[in-house]
Amino acid sequence: MTLLATAMPEGRILGLDAQTLAELAVQWVNIIILVVVLYRALYKPMRKFMDARNARIQGQLDHAAAEEAKAIALREGYDQKLKSIEAEREDILKKARELGVKRTDELISEARREATSIHRRSMEELRMEQQNQRDDMKRAIIDISTRMAGRFVQLSMDQETQDTYVDKALEHLEESLWYE
Repeated sequence: MTLLATAMPEGRILGLDAQTLAELAVQWVNIIILVVVLYRALYKPMRKFMDARNARIQGQLDHAAAEEAKAIALREGYDQKLKSIEAEREDILKKARELGVKRTDELISEARREATSIHRRSMEELRMEQQNQRDDMKRAIIDISTRMAGRFVQLSMDQETQDTYVDKALEHLEESLWYE
């Protein structure tokens, strides 16, 4: 191989001689040193930064998941409370309706009792009025009878007979008033 490399003219493109191999070796060493320096100078800090960023993002994702779980639990709690409130509202409305029906029944019953009481009083007043009318009629009949009898007796009887009849009539009238 060295023969081929020495046979190339001066303006050669690639010759595999000792100088080229030395240059290649130096370049490989430079590349390796550059890679090591860049690895230590850039890759490790970049890796630390990326790990920290990944940890921060993972922490944020974990925090978001925890907050979401809290929100879901809170939402379920609110849903339960809403259902409980709805059931309580229905219960209150049911009780209010029952109370309203009960109060209505009481008012109707009270109105019926009052109407019955008014009817009874009216009937009692009517009976009393009828009794007063009968009594007034009896008095009027007695008064008219007394006047007629008085005139009749006056015309047909003397004073002594008249007094006797009046006394008997009064006794009979008193007895009948006491028994009625």
